[in-house]
Amino acid sequence: MAKKKTRTKEPEFDVALSFAGTDRPYVENVATHLRKMGVKVFYDKYEKVTLWGRDLYAHLQDVYFDKARYVVMFVSKSYRDRLWTNHERKSAQARAFQENREYILPARFDGTRVPGLLDTTGYVDLRETQPKELATLIRTKLGTIERNEFFPSTPDRLFKPLQAKSKQRQQLVCQIANHYFEMSKLMTRGERLLIAAACRHACPCGLPDDVHLRLDYLARIHSRLLGDVEASQTEDETDIQRHTGRYLSPRGRAAKTVNVNVRNEGRIDSRGDAEACGEDNQRISFSPRLRVSA
Repeated sequence: MAKKKTRTKEPEFDVALSFAGTDRPYVENVATHLRKMGVKVFYDKYEKVTLWGRDLYAHLQDVYFDKARYVVMFVSKSYRDRLWTNHERKSAQARAFQENREYILPARFDGTRVPGLLDTTGYVDLRETQPKELATLIRTKLGTIERNEFFPSTPDRLFKPLQAKSKQRQQLVCQIANHYFEMSKLMTRGERLLIAAACRHACPCGLPDDVHLRLDYLARIHSRLLGDVEASQTEDETDIQRHTGRYLSPRGRAAKTVNVNVRNEGRIDSRGDAEACGEDNQRISFSPRLRVSA
């Protein structure tokens, strides 16, 4: 009996697709749906830059043997007869034999018999399954996916709160979010928390320019993260201030009263200027170190 080998490192791909070129239209549709679901999928068209100049024989053997959690094998007469698909199949079967588990997930276009694939192996009949349905089955098979520093190709959960309904606006949201994600990968965990707090407490009109250089602003945010008593208000004080419009500086000195109703009390004005937004969005100057924004 084959000895089961446990892999501890996270695979590069959640699933690798093995198929014949004649079946590409169906498979490409599946790959598209998988990417939208946040699945890391090996599909040759997505790997053009990686494959360029590589020894494809060695690279594909590595992918189908060692780089994926599962291999979906799209079985057809063309799949059985093609040279490259046989190479992929043998690599995947070697991995399945080594681990002694369901590594290969067969999906059949027809009843073609493939060497090493037993008739008793469970499969999905593609004659009765739409590409999106198969993608959903694959996603379910993968179970819970935990990512380290992963950004989905389509961040759909951002579109609704940001009201990104048009394709153009969705592309803009995706571009900005992806840029922020890439920048955050260069930060320490503490720096990420600090920037997240700055965004959470920011004025709706936006963060100050060069926020990473505004040491006074970031220091105030940092003191809030640490629960600095001087930089925070008690619940009772905050409740009184909400009704009077009076805010205290970190040292407890009374600031000038702002005779407007502030919509989002207790937030720090991101601009670092001595002003706040009233209900009519007019800028109103006042003096405290801790500032509020509409």
